[in-house]
Amino acid sequence: MKKTDAGVGINAYALHRAELGLPGKTRAAVQKAIASGRLAASLVYVGGHARIRDVDAADREWAASTKSDRVPLTNGAADGSSSALVAARTRRELALAQIAEMEAGKMRGELIGLNQVVLEVSTILTLARNSLLGVPHKVKALRPDLTREDVLVVDELIREVLTELADACERSDVLPKGATNDE
Repeated sequence: MKKTDAGVGINAYALHRAELGLPGKTRAAVQKAIASGRLAASLVYVGGHARIRDVDAADREWAASTKSDRVPLTNGAADGSSSALVAARTRRELALAQIAEMEAGKMRGELIGLNQVVLEVSTILTLARNSLLGVPHKVKALRPDLTREDVLVVDELIREVLTELADACERSDVLPKGATNDE
C-alpha cells in the first residue's frame, strides 16, 4: 500500500480492508463511511479530497462507530476482542429464524396458537363432561330394572372420576398458567 505523508487514498484503504476480510472493501463503502461520519478523526484532506491518515486508526474508528448488527459474524467483534458479540448475535438470529418459521407455519395453517389449543381442548373436555354426566339417565332409560340407588352409584362414580381428572389438570404443568382465550 502506497502511503505518503498525507495518508493513503480511498481505493488503497478499501483494498486494505478487503485484504483483511473486513466490511467496507469497496471505494463506495469507504466513501459512505466517511459521508455518514463513521470515519472522521482518521481523515486528512488534501486538495479537497479525503485521505486516510493511518489505516490502523481508521480500522479502529470504523469498528467503534459501526452498529453492532453490521459487524460481520465471521470476524467476531469489530475490535477482535471478544466472541461474546458473535454468540449473542447468533442466538438472536436463531431466535428470529425460529419466529419466522413459526409465522410461516401459522400462515400455512400448520400451526395454531396456544390460546386456540386451550380453547379447543376446553370445549372438547366440556362436551365430554356433559356427556358423561348424562350417562346415568341413559342407563336408567335402557335398564328400567335398575333402582334409583344403582343410578346414583353410577352418577357418583362418574362425578368422582371427573373430579380426579379436574384435580390432575390443576396440578399439571402441561398447560401454562394464565393461558387466555384471546389470540
